[in-house]
Amino acid sequence: MPWLSSPTPPLIDYFASTAADNSINVWNSKNGSLIFNVAGHKILIEQLRKLNNNSVLSGSADGVFQIWNINDGSFIRTLNCSSNNTDVKFGLLPNGYIVGKCGNNMLNVWNSSNGQLVNKFNISNYYDIVPLIVLSNGYIATGTWFAQIQILNPMTGSLITKSSVSVTSLALIQLPNGNIANGDWDHTIKIFNTTTGNLVFNLVGHTGPVNYFELLSNGYLASASSYEDAHAGYYGGDRRILIWNPNNGSLVQTLTGHTDFVICLKLLNNGYLASGANDNTIKIWNPNNGSLIRTLTGHTGPIFEILLRSNGNLASGSIDTTINVWNITTGSLLYTVKGNVYTVSSANAYNYKLLI
Repeated sequence: MPWLSSPTPPLIDYFASTAADNSINVWNSKNGSLIFNVAGHKILIEQLRKLNNNSVLSGSADGVFQIWNINDGSFIRTLNCSSNNTDVKFGLLPNGYIVGKCGNNMLNVWNSSNGQLVNKFNISNYYDIVPLIVLSNGYIATGTWFAQIQILNPMTGSLITKSSVSVTSLALIQLPNGNIANGDWDHTIKIFNTTTGNLVFNLVGHTGPVNYFELLSNGYLASASSYEDAHAGYYGGDRRILIWNPNNGSLVQTLTGHTDFVICLKLLNNGYLASGANDNTIKIWNPNNGSLIRTLTGHTGPIFEILLRSNGNLASGSIDTTINVWNITTGSLLYTVKGNVYTVSSANAYNYKLLI
């Protein structure tokens, strides 16, 4: 049964993180104190997503999605899969339903308000679903290895269109003009028309697999290259961040300064871009001219995730098992919290998630 370590009054300002003991920690964002810890999963939580002001959704490799009340840590309901998930993926549909990966190529759709399973379907010609995103029209886009990107209606499971060429897909993002960009193992970014499936642009510039995107305030696309495979023993990627104009396929800026591969990106309120890397630092950039604004140092391990707080502060999670919260205007470290209950290894630390 899920348990709550210390019941508390409703939260006003918080952030949450997944922990090494398969639980969720909820922190006071003003001072970094632990408010409560919620447990219920049997295996590491791989995804954590805010559903609304009162609840969050967690997904674990144990094949279970769970919905929690974020204000008091109480358990709301479980969304069960028919099999365990080796790589958790889910998305939130515009109608409030949840689409989640259940097994290698199976997708389930649930009504989040009552947990009812409303649809279940396989994606043909897929061994595994790698990226999964929800498009603005309520359709979903999925990618995998050595196959075409598929756009599907999640309520019926029907195929709407698929990409004109096969890809080895690591990341997908929808662009402001409705097209989708695919980050590929072959170091390229391929942009497809979501109506026809035609390849619009093939962007070449990275020297490693492209697996992270961030849309900038001007509609340009920032991309990063990194890859971590504990089983293969391979860690690597590109030390640069590339800024693209997705409307004409041109490379606009190249951001250089990290001394190891870049793992994550986050757009800031002022239009600047934050990046976390394997060199244990966070860098703040002006993406319009490519200039480095400042470097945030304090972690002793690679930065696996960064998020922007509602008050403009930045939270960063690291393999060193800590979460740092920064004032990005001054670059000062405000406080540090212990992000994981147990010490974690670099082999699985990239899975840990932060949540506003």
